[in-house]
Amino acid sequence: MFAKLQFLVVLLSIGVQGRPHLPHILSSVWHDVISPNITLGREAKEWRPHSADAAAVPDLFLPPRAPILRNFPDTNTQNMAVTAFFDALNLAFSGYKALMGQCKPGWQPPATYLRYFPPEPEDARGSVQDALLAVIGPSPYGPAEMDEPGYSFAIYYEEVVDVPESIAELDQRMCSHNDPPNAYFGESDEDSAAWMVICPKTFENQKDLSHTTCEELPDGATAAMDVPGATVLHEFLHWHRMTTNIGTLEIVDYNIDDLGINLIDPKAWPKTGYGPENAQALNEVFQRWDPSDMSEEHLTRAPWLNADNYVYFCLESYWEEKCAGKHFGDAPRPPPINALR
Repeated sequence: MFAKLQFLVVLLSIGVQGRPHLPHILSSVWHDVISPNITLGREAKEWRPHSADAAAVPDLFLPPRAPILRNFPDTNTQNMAVTAFFDALNLAFSGYKALMGQCKPGWQPPATYLRYFPPEPEDARGSVQDALLAVIGPSPYGPAEMDEPGYSFAIYYEEVVDVPESIAELDQRMCSHNDPPNAYFGESDEDSAAWMVICPKTFENQKDLSHTTCEELPDGATAAMDVPGATVLHEFLHWHRMTTNIGTLEIVDYNIDDLGINLIDPKAWPKTGYGPENAQALNEVFQRWDPSDMSEEHLTRAPWLNADNYVYFCLESYWEEKCAGKHFGDAPRPPPINALR
């Protein structure tokens, strides 16, 4: 196992400097290192409280290049978060693998990719692969930024705790909203810190990758493909420090109300970019524009800047590989909203 881990670290370290073309053998090596059982993680974990009056469940310190988990109410919820973290890395790797070999003559993007991203420009395809590689990190333990010297990162449950007041003031405490999200991400350059907050909604009625069977997944791309790990992947993609370090633009959650466009746009756009239906619709409508149009107005709606386009591309890539012969394909289209200003 140690030899395989070294092999993987060397390959991915090379890949960070340029777009790698890793051999197919990496797939079996990867699943030997990261599996739903997270064997290596359990062997290496260290338990310790984070304050004198620590809660009943202490912080969980995973192996190097993995986050600290804080404020979890019980070990079961904490274990679900650990599994979700490693599932997120496996999903990112599935999407990354689907794009390997793209510099070879005659290579064509897979149909799964084309459902969520346009075939051109080629630079966008490279940005997608680079972003997924940044999530995987230069070792199989997630983004390198997690253990960057002088920088702090942790995953919290419901809200951030035991942090400087400047960070606590930035926490939006969105889990307590009337309509809470699955999770949210925050960062502060001033404090050299970033945090992911997982809300209870993430674990409601969702199984992890290892406990979801192909038989229970319906045909077509639907939210049934979702797992808590997809939520963690989504939030990692919002880490601006990570995407800046790889030289790509900030990945956001597309929402037509946030665009601030005052020009009349007669084309119909989805209201948000959440879910497979909206993600595919965003990609579809984006391509009705002149592909050579690289104006700011156009790029604010680019599918490669919407987090769920990555997430559902990775989910489909994972399930299509795992469920051989099963077709997911097009998602039902949401009602169009005319973007008139």
